[in-house]
Amino acid sequence: MPSNIALIVCFFCIAVLFRWDRRWRPALSSGLWIPLIWVLIIGSRPVSFWFSSSAAVDGGADYLDGSPADRLIYQILIFAGLLVLLSRKVNWWEFCTRNKWLVAYFAYFGISVLWSDYTFISFKRWVKEFGNLVMVLIVLSEVDPGQAVKAVMLRCSYVLVPLSVVFIKYFPDLGRYYDRWTGHAYYCGVTTNKNLLGMTVATCAVCLLWALIERLDEPERKDRRKQILVYALLLGMAGWLLVKADSATAVLCSAIAAAILLIFRYECFRKNAVALALTVGVGTGLFAALDSIWSIRDVMTGILGRDSSFTGRTDIWNAVLSEKTNPIVGTGFYSFWIGERAERLSQAYHYLLNEAHNGYLEIYLNGGFIGLSIFVLMVWSALVKCLVRLNNGINGSGNGFGIAFLLLGVVYCLSEAIVGRLNLIWFGLLLVMANYPGSSAETPKVSGITYNPQTSRPRANVA
Repeated sequence: MPSNIALIVCFFCIAVLFRWDRRWRPALSSGLWIPLIWVLIIGSRPVSFWFSSSAAVDGGADYLDGSPADRLIYQILIFAGLLVLLSRKVNWWEFCTRNKWLVAYFAYFGISVLWSDYTFISFKRWVKEFGNLVMVLIVLSEVDPGQAVKAVMLRCSYVLVPLSVVFIKYFPDLGRYYDRWTGHAYYCGVTTNKNLLGMTVATCAVCLLWALIERLDEPERKDRRKQILVYALLLGMAGWLLVKADSATAVLCSAIAAAILLIFRYECFRKNAVALALTVGVGTGLFAALDSIWSIRDVMTGILGRDSSFTGRTDIWNAVLSEKTNPIVGTGFYSFWIGERAERLSQAYHYLLNEAHNGYLEIYLNGGFIGLSIFVLMVWSALVKCLVRLNNGINGSGNGFGIAFLLLGVVYCLSEAIVGRLNLIWFGLLLVMANYPGSSAETPKVSGITYNPQTSRPRANVA
């Protein structure tokens, strides 16, 4: 098939999927387009990269200042998002009291820009990070937040998954890139490199599987079979993209999240979620003890086609830990990889290093032990909340997805710096961790009608 025809067919199919999805979820507001555009950008590549041939795969033309066009687009989206939240009269005080650790994370790293060597650059990056929170609040302040989460993540999948397939197969200049020394081809799809493609596809795959399981478990009704077919086809494409991305982390994390979703599909596991979590915790501790004796990790990394250094990551970890940073407060938000330090650490590589390839280490470098502790408590609080609700029979599907996605993010952080960055996994984690009054599990339902306590507007429950 000619490449132009393939692209036209792809766009036509995307338009049809959006039309169907609006019929499946009719009561969502038009304000949801703002976070959808946001996730489409952070899940692919900056807008300037689509129009500039000088934007390099490894980071772009100006790493410190970024593109003025991209900066303007992010500012417009954040401003528009704040206007939507203002019109909805969001209860900021109640949001802060329900999300103490999440608020502490944003507040602490906002203050941390003051001790950064590049305060203004660090502040601009924090503003983008705050934009993530604005978009999350728009989604959760919808009348039906559960359907809003699905709409944003699934509509994102409708675009990014098929377009990545088309780019890889028909537009190699966009969907592939090559090692400058060996000429080896890597696949990036709509993103800028294979690691980012792995993050995007892993997120989309988990959301598609979540939606597919829900449709499979519900009774027969209108459009059910059509939805199952759509989600199954897109999930197959996502699986193909995971193979093409050749990201062992993406494959492993997707498998873990899928296993959690399938396990919590059954009521016997949902009713014993806390006991199951304790069992997994004990098993993890036992694995760590046995690994210290027999080096089980070396065997597992070999099965995944990687070496025990995690493809050179351990060398990067040792190098950054040897740097003299403040262990208590770090270098300031997103500041470690700026200036002379990044150039010096990159001398051993043929590209500019801009991350430690470990999310926990990255948080420590930028925020010290304080920042790392806040993040761990933030994740732990969300995980416990999901487990307790699941154990009590509250919103089994939603809390099952929350646990699956939290574990995906926790494991992904072991090899990639996803926290505080513009990517789909971090956005998904914020969606799971945030708790808005209108999105609480205690929202009353009477005779098939859901009442939002913030707006007092009733709406019929839809699948």
